Amino acid sequence: MKYFLLIFLLIPSFIFAQENNEENQERKLSAFTVVSLQDANLDWWTKVPPNTVFLQTPKKVYKGEKFICISFTNSVTKSPNEAYKIKYTFSLTKENEEPKILREEVLEGVQKIVEHMILLSLIGIVFEESDDFGNYVFTLNVENLLNGETATSTYKLELAPWVSPATVDTVEKVNEVIQGFNHELNPDLLYSIFLSDKFTFYQRGHWHGINPVGYSFFVNAFNKFDFLYEHLMKEENFENQNSTNRQKIIMLNSFAKRDAIDENILTRDEIAFQNYVRNEFNLDDNPYENIEALQSLDLLWGEFFATGKYAPVRRILDALAFYEESLYAKDVLAKDTNAESPEDKEKLIKGLIYFAAEKSIGSNVKNKLLLKYLQWADYNDLPIDLQFRLRSIFDKKVESFKKAGFPVK
Repeated sequence: MKYFLLIFLLIPSFIFAQENNEENQERKLSAFTVVSLQDANLDWWTKVPPNTVFLQTPKKVYKGEKFICISFTNSVTKSPNEAYKIKYTFSLTKENEEPKILREEVLEGVQKIVEHMILLSLIGIVFEESDDFGNYVFTLNVENLLNGETATSTYKLELAPWVSPATVDTVEKVNEVIQGFNHELNPDLLYSIFLSDKFTFYQRGHWHGINPVGYSFFVNAFNKFDFLYEHLMKEENFENQNSTNRQKIIMLNSFAKRDAIDENILTRDEIAFQNYVRNEFNLDDNPYENIEALQSLDLLWGEFFATGKYAPVRRILDALAFYEESLYAKDVLAKDTNAESPEDKEKLIKGLIYFAAEKSIGSNVKNKLLLKYLQWADYNDLPIDLQFRLRSIFDKKVESFKKAGFPVK
């Protein structure tokens, strides 16, 4: 087993507000530890409205699968601005074995707000091939060194053998899994839709004939669950795939810029196809540098669906700055005329990007994590012009947003 401390977040002052409506209730030292497959930047905790944490906790993991263990404590003091000194021990126990201490530390300071939770540790963990399958228990013990109070929290997790899941059999299910994947970060689901004959990277039209949402989603999702590449590329698994799936695996491997697949397990046509995809496809669009085409938004949506990160959502909101250009585009479309000059063509494209951003935000609001990010961004992260534009989308899609839980009039 490998584990590593994610130090960039490990500071005692990293705290989260926790509601406490009973001012006079007795406060006891508490401990909280949990495992998650979500991103270690904790967007799903820090960039959502207060007390609406979007936490996902798995019951099992696989060898090679990365996950994080988060440990908190609160009520380390009884009154505001009171000094505290605590010791915590974080350990892992396999059934019928001695516990292994992963982290032990003494922290002290001043707790300004009693209700705040203190992050004790954020640890990344990967079970390796040498680890035994079975049930594991993560245990957090916290001790108040000033008054002797103690608290304990445990989390049970199964290390399970990988079994290739059945594939999804409808296009609707494939799309449903993609659009809701960040609600349930599940490698089994990812594997089952990728190898489904209802999914293809191809799409008629622009951007090299490739579906940018599918491209971005699968590259980002497989990079997150990169242990799945080993299962895709096991010789017996690859050899047993049909030609369509073998082609998809070649494309994914190339799109993700991984080492080329060993030509000894490829046919002559597959070798030529691999060389073509790796050398001829230029799919290096970076929507964080420029939003200059409609596929920029699709690439961002794919990343968001795959990872649940806030950054792609925030970047999509930047496209709402093209409101003035959208008025020009609306006029051009209404009059059925053409944009003649390069400047007018650029205005038209930006206007169309605005329309696409507006429509896609409204249609994807059923994604609960998106809704939380929009709520947080509205009050914390948008300049006035973008805030106004986002709220105009709320007005147009008022019923959709009401159903999704957004507080609109």
